[in-house]
Amino acid sequence: MRKLVAAVLLAPALAAAQLPAPGREALARAGVPESAVGAVVEPVGGGKRLAGHLADKALNPASTMKLVTTYAALDMLGWRDARLVLVGGREIGQEYARSFDERYGRWIVRLPRFGMEDMPAVVAAAHVVVVPQRDTPVARAQFPMKITDAMAMAKPIISTRVGDIEWALEGAAYLVNPSSPQEIAGALASVFADPAEAARRGREARRRCEERFSTTAVAGIMRGILEGKR
Repeated sequence: MRKLVAAVLLAPALAAAQLPAPGREALARAGVPESAVGAVVEPVGGGKRLAGHLADKALNPASTMKLVTTYAALDMLGWRDARLVLVGGREIGQEYARSFDERYGRWIVRLPRFGMEDMPAVVAAAHVVVVPQRDTPVARAQFPMKITDAMAMAKPIISTRVGDIEWALEGAAYLVNPSSPQEIAGALASVFADPAEAARRGREARRRCEERFSTTAVAGIMRGILEGKR
């Protein structure tokens, strides 16, 4: 059985002093403005910074960064029959994703963007949905809607203990620490080693989605707020 791991490829919010000519040329080819990129070059062992470009500017990390840990996890597992399905994306920043295609292309299946009405069919095809988040201030303040999509579809979910994700998914998914491909690999192995347990967690995620995120549940919360009861 071929294993399908779903991910959502969003356009990165990369954020461009003066880059070396090869760097500027690469950004131009990828359609990424220099004002949207920050870079720092320093010796691994410490020492004087060799180069920097908007190094002190706060930037929103690319959403595609979540792919790095997922790729690394699949690399550790070495499954020949696994496929990482990437859904969506835009041309800006796609050069970044294509660089990973060159190394991990044997696992990757790319799908175009779909309308909201078509996404349930896409998610339904996956055996597991992986949504790892980095532990950054931006990530802690957000809750990926693709998690609620997977919850509504009763899919096994692998995600990270960042922000409200743990509150939403504890006991109903496979939660790992951020920036830990080893733990993602372990969670993937658990999903396919015990499909019954993975299905149970998926059903629990669906129940929790209805309880906390359904239109009925949210309407009740909003009614209470508007009536001054919450």
